[in-house]
Amino acid sequence: MQQRKPILYRDKDCICAASQSVWLAMECKNVDYLTVLVSKEEDEAVPRIVWPKDEDDDDNDDNNNNNEAETDPIKLIEQIQKRHPETLPQFYPKISLAVDASRCQILRLPGVMPRNSDPSWMSHAPFLFRSDGTKVARSSHCVSLEEVEEMQEEYYLGSYLCGRDVCAADMGERCCCYCYCFFIGVLFICECHCF
Repeated sequence: MQQRKPILYRDKDCICAASQSVWLAMECKNVDYLTVLVSKEEDEAVPRIVWPKDEDDDDNDDNNNNNEAETDPIKLIEQIQKRHPETLPQFYPKISLAVDASRCQILRLPGVMPRNSDPSWMSHAPFLFRSDGTKVARSSHCVSLEEVEEMQEEYYLGSYLCGRDVCAADMGERCCCYCYCFFIGVLFICECHCF
């Protein structure tokens, strides 16, 4: 029997920001899909999507044939947009013929976060620790939060990063900002009135 729905593999503990970004994108596009919950410790290849094989699609480039699952949340969001281009919201809205605001914001987000943080902690505690395990200085977080605020104010027509509709940058921001802001309060619990 042929698979008819895409299958989203995501972490069962719901703490992986990348999995949450892809899950949110599937829900925003109202995709009819199946979910498989896996332990991130046992299966590090999450999030990933297994798309149904189209009968007229011989190479099906969204499902890697080299046995390496795509786990980059931004690339998975691109796949979702590609397979559901008519369903709103558009994850990559163009603000002009030359500018793709969503992709610009995606590329910009990591640059505003603390520079001395260790990316290997990204899934569980984004941008909070250095590679030696020590906390990133509170002052670095204050600068990053100001930059994120400025990014959110640039497109004044709505509350999302690119205006009035949710886009791929907002999905990526889930990983970069929302978890980050939550964990800052936990990390600096005694000083959280400053954030």
